[in-house]
Amino acid sequence: MTTFQALIDAFLRTLAQMLPFSERVPNAVLQGLMHWSEGTLEILCLVFLMGSIAFLVFFRFDWMGIFSAFFRSLLQPLTLKAELRSLDQHTLMFLILIFVPALLVRRFITPLLSDDLFTHPFVNAALTALLAFGLYFSHRWNKRIHGLNHLKLGDGFLIGAMSLLSVHPAIPYVGTLWIGFALCNYHYEAVFKYSMMAVGLTIFAGTVSLLSHVGLHNAFDTVGHLNCIAILVVSFVTFWMGLENLQKNLNEGTYKTFQWLNTLFAIFFIVFYFIKDY
Repeated sequence: MTTFQALIDAFLRTLAQMLPFSERVPNAVLQGLMHWSEGTLEILCLVFLMGSIAFLVFFRFDWMGIFSAFFRSLLQPLTLKAELRSLDQHTLMFLILIFVPALLVRRFITPLLSDDLFTHPFVNAALTALLAFGLYFSHRWNKRIHGLNHLKLGDGFLIGAMSLLSVHPAIPYVGTLWIGFALCNYHYEAVFKYSMMAVGLTIFAGTVSLLSHVGLHNAFDTVGHLNCIAILVVSFVTFWMGLENLQKNLNEGTYKTFQWLNTLFAIFFIVFYFIKDY
C-alpha cells in the first residue's frame, strides 16, 4: 500500500472503532470503491495503539479515579458493599459488567462466524439496517432521566447482554451500548462517558493482543517508519476529534446522524455486492 492508501485505511479503521457503524465498512470502501488491497494487521496495531493513548488522555481523570477504586477495593474489600461503595468503585463494577461479556464472546465466538453465509453483503446490509432502526427506536424510547450519578448494576447486566450482539462485525459494539443505555433511560452525557470508556477498554485489550501478535518493531519495519509516523498522527487526531464531536453531538440529544449513516451503509453493502467484480 502507498502512504496515501495507508492513511485512508487508518482513518476509516479509526472511525469504525468509535462510531456506530459496521466494521466491514472500511474493507468494503477500500475494495469496492477504490479497488485497493485490504489493510494489514500492522496498520490496525498502530491504530489501536493511538486509540489507547487517546482514550487514556481524554478520560484521564476518570481512569485515575477507577484505578484508585480498584486498588482501594483490593485493600479494603468491605467497601464493595453497596452502602459503603464509592462512585468510582460503582463505576468500575458497572464498566466490568458491560465490558467483560462482549470481550469474551468476541474473543471466542467471532472466529466461528467466518463462514460465507455470515459475511455475505446481504447479511451485512440487513444487520446494518437493523442497527439504524435500533438507534431510531432508542432515540424515541429514551426518557433521559438517569445521569452520571445514577448507575445501577442491574442496568449493567442488561447493557452487557445487549453488547453481545456485537459478536457479528456488522453490528458495532458502540451501537449496541447506545441502544442498551437508551433502554435504561440514561442521559446522553452518561451515554457518551460510559460507552466511550467501555470502548476504550476494548481498544486497550485489542492493543495488548495486537502488540503481542504483531509487535511494534515489526509494524514499523513492515509499514515503513515515515508511514508509521503519519498513521500514528492521523489516528490520534481522528480519535481525539471524534471524541470531542461525539460528546457535542450526543449532548444535543440525537442519534439522527448515525441512523442515516447506517441506512446509507446498508444500501452500500447491497450495491457493493453487484459492483465488486467490476
